[in-house]
Amino acid sequence: MILIDDNNKNKCCGCTACSCICPQGAIEMKEDAEGFLYPVVDKDKCINCGLCDKVCPYNLNKDIKSESKEAYAIQNKDETILHTSTSGGFFSAICSYVISSNGYVCGATFDEKFNVIHKMVNTLEETVKFRGSKYVQSNLGDIFTEIKKKLDEGKLVCFSGTPCQVLGLKKFLQKDYENLITVDFVCRSVPSPALWIEYLSYQEKKYNSKIKEVYFRSKTYGYHSGTMTIFFENGKKYTGSNRVDLYNKSFHSNKVSRYSCYNCPAKGFDRVSDFTVFDSWKPDMLSKELIDNDKGFSNLIIHSQKGKNIFEDVKKQFNVYKIEANEAAAYTGKMLEKSIKMPEDRKVIYNDILNGNLIKVKKYVSISVLDKLFEKSKKILYKLNILKYLKKVKENIKK
Repeated sequence: MILIDDNNKNKCCGCTACSCICPQGAIEMKEDAEGFLYPVVDKDKCINCGLCDKVCPYNLNKDIKSESKEAYAIQNKDETILHTSTSGGFFSAICSYVISSNGYVCGATFDEKFNVIHKMVNTLEETVKFRGSKYVQSNLGDIFTEIKKKLDEGKLVCFSGTPCQVLGLKKFLQKDYENLITVDFVCRSVPSPALWIEYLSYQEKKYNSKIKEVYFRSKTYGYHSGTMTIFFENGKKYTGSNRVDLYNKSFHSNKVSRYSCYNCPAKGFDRVSDFTVFDSWKPDMLSKELIDNDKGFSNLIIHSQKGKNIFEDVKKQFNVYKIEANEAAAYTGKMLEKSIKMPEDRKVIYNDILNGNLIKVKKYVSISVLDKLFEKSKKILYKLNILKYLKKVKENIKK
């Protein structure tokens, strides 16, 4: 029986495999005080079958070994797809591949209140909403059950999610399906959905308007300056980079992550997924043939023969450069193998934030006057092509 309490929350990634597998419907995913979902067992319904323990990603019974570790730096040739994607636009090509085969794609999107959820769709138009990063733990609901139903019907299904979500899905299914394609990404961690909603409420009050659209990492100032962008119904617009945005600054501080993110069960080069995708911040250092145009490249690692076959079908949509997986991870994918470290003030920050005053997060993250000045001058620096030069100077200083 799955039993999660305040003493072992680091042993649950919230993948929902246990709640979906329970034959008695005895396990419900419920929010804790921080807004993260954890399984709660109705002991009166539980028959102690042990299935929940069997499918838990933290109860791995064998080492995971990838069939392949082929790696590429890729960039979608379609300028529209590239601009609206976080990096190189790989997932959009997979979506097209699956939909053209009368299949289903499952990915993270927003609902009408901008909660991040996983949804299954079967039209190419609907998959557009899957583009772009969403730095929030998604609500999976009963999507694993829906996926299994489609797979058993013989439908081609693609699931994209965090590494622990893909691992949870594979454990839940308990067997390999040839008609399942899985895509994970190098994940830093996941902040609380409740924190995200508190942030949106803070922005709506500040701009005196409901939110119309949200982009976590728009390419307003190029790929290398990902910017939180929010459009409001009253016509106003907010932009803020990781340098000054309260939410992204908190996320990158590692202070608002799920406890399991400090002890992730899905780290490593070996994955159960077919593909792993992650940012390629220094693509020109991975291939002498490649020129970084600041529009976004993705690093892609292929783990399976199935993945190899699919990539052969879709790679004509990309500019493709062969790279070494180890080098790609060293430059821009260190989170591929490493979990983040828990800051000492992790336990107290949510007490402040979730009491309805997000501004208190400034006590825990540093936004300097220099940060604010640089942010205000960014538009001019970008137009004058100075921003790219300053970034290179900063990198050389770090070296």
